[in-house]
Amino acid sequence: MLKMLLVDDEPLIVQGLRAVIQEFDEDIEIIGTAKNGMEALTHFANEPCDLVITDIKMPKMDGLQLIEAWKKEQPETKFIVLSGFQEFEYVKRGLAIGIENYLLKPLNETELIETITQIKEKVEADFQPTGDDAAYYILRDNALWRWLNNRIGMEDWKERMALYKMPLATEMRTALVWIQPMYEQVDRTADGWHKLQRQLRAEYPFMLLNPEEELLIGLMAEDEAGIAEQITTVYEEIGALIGVEQCYFLMSEVGTGTAYFPKAFRGLEQLLQERLVSSPGTLISADKILPHRWRPNFS
Repeated sequence: MLKMLLVDDEPLIVQGLRAVIQEFDEDIEIIGTAKNGMEALTHFANEPCDLVITDIKMPKMDGLQLIEAWKKEQPETKFIVLSGFQEFEYVKRGLAIGIENYLLKPLNETELIETITQIKEKVEADFQPTGDDAAYYILRDNALWRWLNNRIGMEDWKERMALYKMPLATEMRTALVWIQPMYEQVDRTADGWHKLQRQLRAEYPFMLLNPEEELLIGLMAEDEAGIAEQITTVYEEIGALIGVEQCYFLMSEVGTGTAYFPKAFRGLEQLLQERLVSSPGTLISADKILPHRWRPNFS
């Protein structure tokens, strides 16, 4: 059961959160509510808590101060912060201390439920991010995943793109690759898996882990030949670190600009059934630049 604490100095916000959460999932226990960070820390920091939803600006102790102090008592607790448009600088600070997502007021009920669902999956899977930039990538990957699923409005997305310093690349040729590890064979706690993530993040700005810990990589090149070269490179890196036979690969058609990625993801979802008739390690490509099922020839 997910244990949750609600912290906000506006009673109507707390009441609204409680109502939405309890209607959404009865298997969530709200251990309490608090009007500010000091009250939350004093009364609840010693009680087991998986998730804290907190406002950013509150009297006595704001949300970011609460997170910093709380992590000293319960470092595994996850956080969602609530903010207004005028508080965007606070959100940037939140990247440095570790938050799962930030939700703008007035709250979008769908985004709230989706974020809680993702956190619940991580808690149940005992998911632990690694690396110095883990907090940044948790928040960024959450936004990218929601964008691919058309759950972020254009203005909100542009704001987040600026926050994460993501390239627009409006004239580049682009394609999306979905890499699905075979969970029974890939040890996701092993050094090779984590090294692969770090290596791909360094090389591909649009690389993310989805809630199932599958990799999605946005490829960008001047032309389609460059896209084909990049997928070959990805194959080689995965082969060296964990083995291509441990994964399924899907690649979208080639489009133009990073704005194409959500459409590319729709196409990849339509290719999922092809896994049933494909061997692990084979790239299932939707585009004419590669054969439908293609495997690079490593010599």
